Amino acid sequence: MICPYVQSSCISVQQNIPNEDNPEEIKQYRTFTFWTNMECPKEKCGVWFKGRCRYKEQ
Repeated sequence: MICPYVQSSCISVQQNIPNEDNPEEIKQYRTFTFWTNMECPKEKCGVWFKGRCRYKEQ
C-alpha cells in the first residue's frame, strides 16, 4: 500500500530562462518540486491508529 501521508523524497528542478539581449545573463528562473510517496510504514506513521491507517478520517 502506498502511503498518502508520508513522502520519502523530494526532487527540485530549476529551469533558467536567459535574457534575450544577453544570453549569458539569467532573466528569471522556474522551480519545479516533485514529491514521491513511500510504502505504508504502518506503526511508524502519524496517522496509524488502532491497527489501521486513519488518513481519510481526518
